[in-house]
Amino acid sequence: TLIYFGIGLEPGFNDVLITEILVDETPSVGLPESEYIEILNVTDQLISIKNSYLYTNSKFYMLPEHNLSPGEYYILIPGTKAELFRNFYKVLAMNSFPRLNNDGKDLAIYNRVNGTVFSIQYDKNWYKYSDKSNGGYSLEMIDTGNPCGNINNWTASESGSGGTPGEINTFTNTPASKSLRHITNARLSSPTITGTIAVLPSGTLKPASRSPTRTKFALSTTCLTLSGSSIKISKAARAAATDAGAGDAAKI
Repeated sequence: TLIYFGIGLEPGFNDVLITEILVDETPSVGLPESEYIEILNVTDQLISIKNSYLYTNSKFYMLPEHNLSPGEYYILIPGTKAELFRNFYKVLAMNSFPRLNNDGKDLAIYNRVNGTVFSIQYDKNWYKYSDKSNGGYSLEMIDTGNPCGNINNWTASESGSGGTPGEINTFTNTPASKSLRHITNARLSSPTITGTIAVLPSGTLKPASRSPTRTKFALSTTCLTLSGSSIKISKAARAAATDAGAGDAAKI
């Protein structure tokens, strides 16, 4: 087991993921009766979440000052519920914890300079099973290599206790669909950028290296932001792009 020391790096885009959420804790099938959010450092670096924030319901909630080792899971919980998680190993209690909307809402992590680290807009359809959407079961990310997969990359936990807080998720070895690959003639509304771009599994958009197909794509994921010369998927947008002419380019 490696033990990491030092000052953690500030998280960048998709460096720290939200990989599991319990938004409706009752009736419990084995989990503590408390909402929680599981986070994961997917990098090979020590990451600090100091001065980073959770965002939901139009409010920001400061994350605890803590370093996350590479590949390390932690559970974010309300400070008032800490006793319920006394048997769990990696728990970070928050003085102010958001009330998670049972029916769905935006949920994001931002770093200290308001850069998007991770963002989703979950809803009840993500459970896939109606009997699990009424309480006691968490939503789990399926494939951490496809964090922008939205509904195709999330499902209700298969754990007998209702979830796997602080542990590998029950569907981790089942890759989610990565059917979206290329978008052509997409245009960012502000600032405006036109051109041919490709959606890669990492979520980074770069100029396409081959001729575009003539398939129409619908991109319904987290939106596009600029980072240097690349474009990265970040928060809350909808886009449809075709390989028609520049005049018919989709507005993102």
